[in-house]
Amino acid sequence: MNKKQEKLKDGYSVCYNIWAFDSSIKNELGLLLIISSLSAKYGYAIASNEYLVAVFGRNESTISRKIKKLEKLGYIEIDYKRRGAEIVERKLRLTNLKGKSQKSQSSNVKKVNRTNDEKVKDNNTSNKITKDNNKILFDIVWDLYDKKVGTIEKLEKKWNKLSIVSQNEVMCYIPKYKESQPNKQFRKNFETFLNNKSWNDEIIVSSNNNKKQPVQFESLSREDTGEITF
Repeated sequence: MNKKQEKLKDGYSVCYNIWAFDSSIKNELGLLLIISSLSAKYGYAIASNEYLVAVFGRNESTISRKIKKLEKLGYIEIDYKRRGAEIVERKLRLTNLKGKSQKSQSSNVKKVNRTNDEKVKDNNTSNKITKDNNKILFDIVWDLYDKKVGTIEKLEKKWNKLSIVSQNEVMCYIPKYKESQPNKQFRKNFETFLNNKSWNDEIIVSSNNNKKQPVQFESLSREDTGEITF
């Protein structure tokens, strides 16, 4: 394991279920997960091909080909910052898969049977969700939080008002929160969680000696996260 991998190995990524079901990206899945991990702080990853080559130990043409494939299939979007004809920075962003990628992968993804009420709800809210392709779908965080108390339509509106940065912070916070409070009965209702911006709260867990200790969320430097320019 190289130095770049050592710095990333203890982190984690937000993974959409569709990624696991799509066999066409099985060779790109590792790269997609690292892009997801590097995007957690700002909603995008500024990672050069040189950095990703160092992480995966592959040649630059292989990394470039995989990134282009993920972009073509709609899993990521790429923004370039230019100085004249020169590209000085590249931002890799995850999409929410409601648009191009969901359609292009329909033959590879297992369809989930849903009730008519759920379909009606999706139809009523889909236009609002797809306005910002970088945001995370409400269904993802609703399932992750795993305490389904409250009015879905109201909670979905609150969730969609959050910035992509806040949404990513929530997605990173929830697993640690659930670990500290495994009994969902004693977790905050999701509406309270959103209203109080509880993802900014310190998480306290009990150690083996019964002393409560805070959970540490490490903040990586720009170099550690691959946020480097070309």
